[in-house]
Parts: sequence; C-alpha cells; structure tokens
Amino acid sequence: HKYDSILISVPFLACPFEVVKDIWEHVLPLLADGGTVSYVWHAGLIPVKTKFLEIFNPEKKKEFEKVTNYLDSLNSTYGAKCLLVKRNVSPLYVRHLKFEKPSELAGKELVKPAIL
Repeated sequence: HKYDSILISVPFLACPFEVVKDIWEHVLPLLADGGTVSYVWHAGLIPVKTKFLEIFNPEKKKEFEKVTNYLDSLNSTYGAKCLLVKRNVSPLYVRHLKFEKPSELAGKELVKPAIL
C-alpha cells in the first residue's frame, strides 16, 4: 500500500545521522508518486544546540551538523513548503517535501554525499 502523505514526528535533531538517514530510506518506499512527507523541528534549536555542542562536545557537533546538512539538502531538493507554527511551546517549523517518483529513489543516495 502506498500513501499520499506521511507525517514524521521523530525529533531528527536529537537523532544520530545514521538513524535519520535510515528513517528516510524506510519511509520513501511507502510514499505514492507525487506524495508529500512532512516533518517538524523546533524553531531556534539549531543555533542553540550548535553553540552548546561546540563548547561542551565538539565530536557530537560534527554528527549534529551531518544531520542538519542532510535535512537542509532534502529541503533544497524536494522542499515544497515550510510553515512556522508560533502557537506551540516552543514554536515549530513544519517542512513539507514533495517526491514525484519516490520509487525511483530506492537504493540511491537522497542527497549529494559531498554535503556529508
């Protein structure tokens, strides 16, 4: 069965890179052609977490940057819309990505390896 829309509420910014990548690779085969995947992240978290990791755990900062680079690349390649939900504690961005032919992406890199 294929789905027209999938909402992922996993906190990607708290996950290791390989987990984030695996989730996307498992979700896309479930998506119908022209389908949309939506996910959320907390507004303002990236600069705060980046600075915190820079000071207290530089090694984890590299892993965090891999995750944010991966998500940024997905957004720039497949991004259809980004909404800011201000009436949430804390405010959230909801990103909507549109995949015309997700079945053609099976087994391929979703983003350019150079960004990682």
